[in-house]
Amino acid sequence: MKTKNLILLLAVAASIASCLKKDDSEAPLISSFYLNGLTSLVDTVQSGDTLLVIWSLTDNESLKQAVLNVHPADDGHGHVSLPGDTAQVVNSGIWTYSKTFDCTGRYTLLSHTLYVPDTIQGFWHIEIQAVDEKGNAAEEYAVELVVQ
Repeated sequence: MKTKNLILLLAVAASIASCLKKDDSEAPLISSFYLNGLTSLVDTVQSGDTLLVIWSLTDNESLKQAVLNVHPADDGHGHVSLPGDTAQVVNSGIWTYSKTFDCTGRYTLLSHTLYVPDTIQGFWHIEIQAVDEKGNAAEEYAVELVVQ
């Protein structure tokens, strides 16, 4: 009887250990990013232009959300993909934007159209962030947009 209890205890312990090993600690990856078909980290556009943003995400388990942000970059700040060497000039006009996209599965391809206000000029960042089902955050990806 003691042998059966020991075998049962070992089986339960092995089952619990295998569940613990499956804890997802791997962050998603922004695997591609295109702005109007280009992969450049800096792009120049005109006020009033329409921009097509396309990006793909991958994760080892399951994606949850992606966020697309546009914010001013005239203060010289940087991002992981974009060092903080932007010329510190004062932007003309205001443009901020944020949109959250729900995602599922291990791979997704997203696209979104942005309209550059015809009342702005200066430096902006377009930033992508992603998170998986377990809350692991991807390394952000940003491009600098010079609006003339």
